[in-house]
Amino acid sequence: MDELIAGHAHDPHAVLGAHPARGRTTIRTLRRGAGDVAVLVDGDRHPMKRVHDAGIFETSVPGTVLDYRVEVDGTVHDDPY
Repeated sequence: MDELIAGHAHDPHAVLGAHPARGRTTIRTLRRGAGDVAVLVDGDRHPMKRVHDAGIFETSVPGTVLDYRVEVDGTVHDDPY
């Protein structure tokens, strides 16, 4: 994740975005300066945990999820990843 933050990762999508595996989907997003981040899936809100001080957040949700939105400090956004 340090390489991603420093701009040295050649494939940020390998870390960020939705990654389904074994009946769950791990979702990561980069939101610098954010305090409260959550993933919105089919009307459900899943809080995300900060996993890097520079603003990488992560959560794991049940099932295969490819369509989601990200709520950042109360505002809903599409996730570019």
